[in-house]
Amino acid sequence: MIVAGFIALELFLAGLFLFANRDKDLVPVRAVKSELQVLTTGVLLLLRQRRYSGVALDSYRGWWVIPAAVTGATGIECIAIELLVPWVWLRAVILVVSLYSLVLLWGVFGAAFVYPHFVDGDLVLRHAGRDIARIAPSAVASIVQSRGYSHERHAVDVDTLILGNGDGTNIHIELASPVLVSAPRWPWQKEHAVSINDVRVWCDAPAEAVATIVRRIG
Repeated sequence: MIVAGFIALELFLAGLFLFANRDKDLVPVRAVKSELQVLTTGVLLLLRQRRYSGVALDSYRGWWVIPAAVTGATGIECIAIELLVPWVWLRAVILVVSLYSLVLLWGVFGAAFVYPHFVDGDLVLRHAGRDIARIAPSAVASIVQSRGYSHERHAVDVDTLILGNGDGTNIHIELASPVLVSAPRWPWQKEHAVSINDVRVWCDAPAEAVATIVRRIG
């Protein structure tokens, strides 16, 4: 209840802040919007809701390992604090901060499940709940299974967009013409686009993903 009340209060204050600065493109505004997006993702994850159209291309295998491990460690930490810290107010503060951090952590990692890549006529690639690239059928020259070992979850290397995970990438898309995609950025930074000619991405079932993409946009 304490954490729920804290989240409700923060949402109320965040709403007031965004309303007061609705026409301004400020770093704090972008940061607050990003945090609200993560909280929304956490709620959708709890409800097992996903957001996409067309056919999803899943790339969330093993996403839960890190937040599950951190959750276990935080539980042990909270028990130790309850036993060792004599001040009730300090224990309450630490508990609220720890639990709220876990909500954000699950929201960050759960975005891979809630917001998958998908095909709806175009190929839409995503990262952290954001559409990174929308690739039209006419822009695709070839698409094949190809193992890569770039672990970056969102990076641009020269003219190649990389959307990998801890296992690297397993699909290579060569583009017939350059495509503008969202460049990597921190939540408080402005959106900006870069031009790419290749895409390397991870999908949990690469053969099925390639077949789906070819069938839907080929």
